[in-house]
Amino acid sequence: MLRYQHGIYLEGEQLDNEAKNQEFKKGEGNYLKNDFKKDVSKYVCAFLNSGEEGTLYVGVNDSGCVEGTVCPQRLEDKVRLKIDKAIKAIKPSVFPNVYDVKFTPVFYELEVPKADHKVIEMIVHDVGDIERLYESPHGVFLRGDGSIQTLGFTEVQEWSRQKHQKDIQKLQKEIQTHQNEIHGLEERLERLQRQRSIVLHIKRKTITREMGDSVHGIYLEGEQMGSETRNKEFKKGGGDYLRNNLKEHVSKYVCAFLNSEGEGTLYIGVNDLGIVEGIVCPQSLEDKVRLKIENAIKAIKPTVFPKVYDVKFTPVFIDVGVPKQDHKVIEIIVHDVGDIERLYHSPHGVFLRRDGSIQTLADPEMEEWYIQRRQRDIQKHQKEIRGLEERLQRHEDKLEKAKKSKVCVVM
Repeated sequence: MLRYQHGIYLEGEQLDNEAKNQEFKKGEGNYLKNDFKKDVSKYVCAFLNSGEEGTLYVGVNDSGCVEGTVCPQRLEDKVRLKIDKAIKAIKPSVFPNVYDVKFTPVFYELEVPKADHKVIEMIVHDVGDIERLYESPHGVFLRGDGSIQTLGFTEVQEWSRQKHQKDIQKLQKEIQTHQNEIHGLEERLERLQRQRSIVLHIKRKTITREMGDSVHGIYLEGEQMGSETRNKEFKKGGGDYLRNNLKEHVSKYVCAFLNSEGEGTLYIGVNDLGIVEGIVCPQSLEDKVRLKIENAIKAIKPTVFPKVYDVKFTPVFIDVGVPKQDHKVIEIIVHDVGDIERLYHSPHGVFLRRDGSIQTLADPEMEEWYIQRRQRDIQKHQKEIRGLEERLQRHEDKLEKAKKSKVCVVM
């Protein structure tokens, strides 16, 4: 499938045919209002159950020809919210890192846009070997070549029974095998290290991606910050926001960023369209605001240490050299804490970050999170074992070469 380097589609561009991993919808008329949510639910469910990545393209006809669907920028957040709601209705829970949404503009030709026309791409990542079938409000689906299959109750039950028995037996056997292998590998590695005096140095590089840092330490009024994403949340912060809403929002969004992947920033003084306005916060109030932020974060459990977050008060200028009096953009930056062992809880609930919104987790969803967490631990454990085996084999090869060299010297 061809995608232009400029991040656009051209009207009439021919994509591949529909296949197991891609579905086309023309998206004409009132499609986004009437049929879109149902199609998202069905096709996301089918892709998840089919064991590989898949994409639903809206704005591409059945022949694979790009036309675009009418979706002006002001509607993108509503469409994204409709997608989130459709996916939240799928059980078991589908977490935000499983899918992505893209709004790609359609052009007649380079630099000649087709007004408000987009190709909406709903990308579902490969979730690997699933433990049970995903179910949408419209049924249980599997993806075939260019179509979806609806599974009946008997088919679902039989699939689940066989899968459950097979996975339990496999998991029990693998755990015992890996425990034995780890013990043996530890002993063999220790002997090799003594014999060969091997010192292993492992260096880890941490890559920190800059998120929305302002140029020259200021923001310009009207500056465009882009759209809200999984890593960025905007709050206009007008009126008595700092007094009435700041503490609750800090608690919720910091909790959501901590429970999600990557770094995240809450920007106060930027409206929902990503345009910088600033919030009134004279320097005399900065310490009070900082204290309110710290108190909100202290209420989150488990404890969030100061190194995990930063707070910035960045001045807003009407123009370079012309400040907007007492107006700031307050940035609460939550650093990536890596792979967390347990969910963070705020006084207002447990939250996850989605594209442009947060999700409140109920008890069944938290239970599902911990199940998936345990599965990831097992997979990580298996990967570490494979790495140890490879390292061990390299050490044994070197040792064998050293022994042969000694024999040659003696002779």
